[in-house]
Amino acid sequence: MPPLRERSDFAEIARHLIEKIDPSADLTESAIDRLAELNWDGNIRELRNVLSRLSLAERGNLIDETAVESVVGHSCSERLPGKASGNSGRKHDLHEIQRAHVLTAYAETGNNISKTARRLGVSRNTIYRALRDKQS
Repeated sequence: MPPLRERSDFAEIARHLIEKIDPSADLTESAIDRLAELNWDGNIRELRNVLSRLSLAERGNLIDETAVESVVGHSCSERLPGKASGNSGRKHDLHEIQRAHVLTAYAETGNNISKTARRLGVSRNTIYRALRDKQS
């Protein structure tokens, strides 16, 4: 299977994943173009994680290139979020990554709170908190 950055159906993959993660969110063409430029070492799993972070970071329903830049940085050669690259200066990164992980599992379990909690080994209250934090 070719690397994600070389796939001709990158836009369809990104739209499918964002639909599963957050059905109310959508990606602009410029956001998809920016995402397609990145070096996806983790392939689709890494894209899913970045899209989860974008859905958490954006309060609106439309994710644009500016939102992508704020999450992945300005350089295509830059390491993607979640990788150990020293202190990035963002004190909320760990919390955002944890919420993204919860939301990804939540989407993968068909938006089932109990299944998500069991899969992650946390209480249902933790799942509710992550969902509540996403909405605020």
